[in-house]
Amino acid sequence: MRIRKLIAVFLVLFAISGANAQAKKYIVHTVAFYNLENLFDTIKGTNNDEEWLPKGAQSWTSAKYKQKLHNLARVLSEIGTSENPGNSPTLIGCCEIENRRVLEDLVKEPLLINKDYGIVHFDSPDRRGIDVGFLYQKKHFKPTSYKNIPLLIYKNQLNNNAKEKNTSDDASDDKSEVDKNLDRIYTRDILLVTGFLDGEEVNILVNHWPSRSGGEKKVLLPVKRQAG
Repeated sequence: MRIRKLIAVFLVLFAISGANAQAKKYIVHTVAFYNLENLFDTIKGTNNDEEWLPKGAQSWTSAKYKQKLHNLARVLSEIGTSENPGNSPTLIGCCEIENRRVLEDLVKEPLLINKDYGIVHFDSPDRRGIDVGFLYQKKHFKPTSYKNIPLLIYKNQLNNNAKEKNTSDDASDDKSEVDKNLDRIYTRDILLVTGFLDGEEVNILVNHWPSRSGGEKKVLLPVKRQAG
């Protein structure tokens, strides 16, 4: 009887030991996406940014720009802190940014600068020049490749009479650029980033789709992905 009890105890200890050997340790990371809502600087660029200049419709001054950066940094620094105390998101996809410069200004804000964020950004053909971007904490994420993928949308893919439609009816409310010759609607590119998050390979897609063209009565336009 005693031998059987010893064997039973041994088997239990073996099972516990085996379970512990297979157990994995996990690190909690916060992944976020945030619309920065027209984060423009106050410098005249090659895009259509007249509205967001000191003498533009928004009267966009340096003081307003700096306040917006501070507010965004505060919000971003607090995302996910209930699950991951003391750390802002490891990965952040963002949209409605004018250029790389505004992201550089954002990550230099006092509430974010100690997180040492890296930046991935490409200029898009969007009419207003707003793009998507990607921020990552360098100590956790190591990008190995990144590229922008054009979003090819054509109005005439629905039917052959698309060119005869009133362009004001088909205009998207986010004012995407329309090529009159190709009927292509120019909008934000998709950002694809591949890298290693604490040794695990991950792929991240950041996109900001155009608004529904013509309202809910319109059919969503088909999309072609660029080959290659």
